[in-house]
Amino acid sequence: TIGYPTANIELGPYLRPKFGIYAVTGHLADGRVLKGAANLGVRPSFDPPKELLEPFFFDFAEDLYGQEIEVALHHFLRPEAKFDSLGALTAQGATAERVAAGKSLTMERGKGNCLACHRIEDGELPGTIGPPLVAMKVRVPERAALREQICDATIRNPQSRMPPFCRHRILAESEVELIIDYLYTL
Repeated sequence: TIGYPTANIELGPYLRPKFGIYAVTGHLADGRVLKGAANLGVRPSFDPPKELLEPFFFDFAEDLYGQEIEVALHHFLRPEAKFDSLGALTAQGATAERVAAGKSLTMERGKGNCLACHRIEDGELPGTIGPPLVAMKVRVPERAALREQICDATIRNPQSRMPPFCRHRILAESEVELIIDYLYTL
């Protein structure tokens, strides 16, 4: 075990997308929809390699054994990778989980909704009011400055059209941190 509960799903014949880590949603038989991250591939860090879909769902700790589950792949995050140790794999899993959660928030219309104003490379129906969200780690290398911009852009620019996400309690500070983790991958 790597310390993250995953639903290990064997795959039959299907049109295979690119192997790697994806932001996903899981649809349970009882109607619940869960957000998460999943590895789709051959698990190169384990011997023998075996092709599986391994979704991990955020804030979910119930037993999924024997249940029917539908998993939808939404956003490709990164290619599959081989790690030298279980500890290195576990650390990367935490990072991939945070990036997937942040990406989900940037695309979600009811929360971050960054796409309403900004262009993001793989976003659908991007806005044109704000600058494109590209090369963010180079453009805003100080994490605190990016946090301030997202939480309340009016601090530096009182004329900003960007909503003060934290002041108006649209986003929690922890959600802003997840969004920054994702933005720094762009």
